[in-house]
Amino acid sequence: MVKAVRQENKLTETEIDQRIAALVKQLQNAEISVIEEANEYQTLMQVSDYTQAVLANELGKSQATIANKLRLLKLGEPAKDAIRKGEMTERHGRALLKLDKRNQAKVVHKIIHTGLTVKETEIIVKELQVQQLDVVAQRNLLQAFLKDGLAILKKQGVLVELEEDNKDTNYQVTLRLVKAEQTERKA
Repeated sequence: MVKAVRQENKLTETEIDQRIAALVKQLQNAEISVIEEANEYQTLMQVSDYTQAVLANELGKSQATIANKLRLLKLGEPAKDAIRKGEMTERHGRALLKLDKRNQAKVVHKIIHTGLTVKETEIIVKELQVQQLDVVAQRNLLQAFLKDGLAILKKQGVLVELEEDNKDTNYQVTLRLVKAEQTERKA
């Protein structure tokens, strides 16, 4: 077996030190975006046994700083692209983490085209978060209600089929009463 393939693709200490030195140089010269920085943190952790705390110590940063940068990788592509291009800040990105990807994209568009401040972004995110949770909560409540109701009907001998069509934010449920002769034919 080739020696170049190390245990689970881990780098040697020398290689890790070289990558860290290169990263520090790039950060000092402001050559990379926050997203690229986060990607490099993630890669360094994957190719070494470093935790966030160890990596933070190696870079002279706090563990919270490393964690906050890594959280940005959970953003949707439009948000990451906007941060890479300097169209919005890291703080804008952290505010957007509370939203689903679709709502993130909408707010990114507003940030870019209207120049929203972080504070204004946080207000919009809060409003969307409430709507977002309401829709999800309502959908979950409806699903639970229908499934419980169908279970009761089935126990009483009424045959009902539930057909769900969940596309994006629209949710359609079709209930079909099954006649006794149809079920006998199937059997």
